[in-house]
Amino acid sequence: MFICHRKDNRARAHEYICRLIQADRRNMERMEEATDDPARCERSGVPAERMHHRTKPELAFDIIRRQREPGVRFDYVSADGLYGNSTELCRALDDDGEIFMFHIHGDRTVFREDPSPQIPDRRSGRGRKSSKRKPRIEPVRVNALFKELEEGDLRRIKLRETAAGALEAETYRRSVWIRDEESGEDVRKWTLYIRRDILSRDVKYCLTNAPESMPLSSVAEMETQRFWPEKILSRKF
Repeated sequence: MFICHRKDNRARAHEYICRLIQADRRNMERMEEATDDPARCERSGVPAERMHHRTKPELAFDIIRRQREPGVRFDYVSADGLYGNSTELCRALDDDGEIFMFHIHGDRTVFREDPSPQIPDRRSGRGRKSSKRKPRIEPVRVNALFKELEEGDLRRIKLRETAAGALEAETYRRSVWIRDEESGEDVRKWTLYIRRDILSRDVKYCLTNAPESMPLSSVAEMETQRFWPEKILSRKF
């Protein structure tokens, strides 16, 4: 999970932020180990209400909020599919006004249009009427949605310059709707972004709440920025 800048001094900002993320990763590992040992938590003065295991998306949300408190500035949050597949994390960031660009797994399901969850009619006169809302349409996997596209739907754009020349990719984006499985009612309209590499033909899927008015080139740039923090994190400080 990375917090990123789109503006100037990106390399310096990336390195500074990666140092913060490295420290938070170490803290995350320590917290995961400590919650398995209540006695250790008690000796360390950890409040009883915090002596429980939390998922990585939950810890990531805490990290983001903690970085905002002292005034750390960043434009958006980027992460891999472990975080992108967490609807809870996406909703929490959206509620906080944070922009995210998360990779998601190919089997992640989305709705092509607003599913408008409704309480289904009872099929017979027996039994209790359902109180849980269900979508009026079926969701679709993002990799299945990609297979339905025609070549003309993909737009070829330049991502960045490399030592070997311009790095280009075929890209596609569209609005999709994500439904909260627990409540069945909270539906968010976000953007699905798909990138297929020209040479390898590898396909990457992303989910973002960036404004729909944002140029496709800017959305593509957001998706590629994880490359730089990962390169920095591969070094030893």
